[in-house]
Amino acid sequence: LTVDQQRIRELERELAIAKMERDILKKSDGVLRGGVEVKYASIDKLRAQHKLPAAKLCNLLSVAQSGYQAWCANKIVPLRTLRQCYAVW
Repeated sequence: LTVDQQRIRELERELAIAKMERDILKKSDGVLRGGVEVKYASIDKLRAQHKLPAAKLCNLLSVAQSGYQAWCANKIVPLRTLRQCYAVW
């Protein structure tokens, strides 16, 4: 392959990734307006549908990968639950 052909393949690959990310965001049904837990649940759904790594989806939806991993391990207590606990005190 010539240098130009290699560059064209690279650009085509980048374009395909950009289109996929755009389509994911288009179909997100307002996930970006939702809270973190909504985004985490959406990442789970998207991982199953598109076979994408969690890190890529976390970056796309602007959430921390460590937060997503903690959510998956059920280590995160919803803020609403924390507020209810503090209200009792």
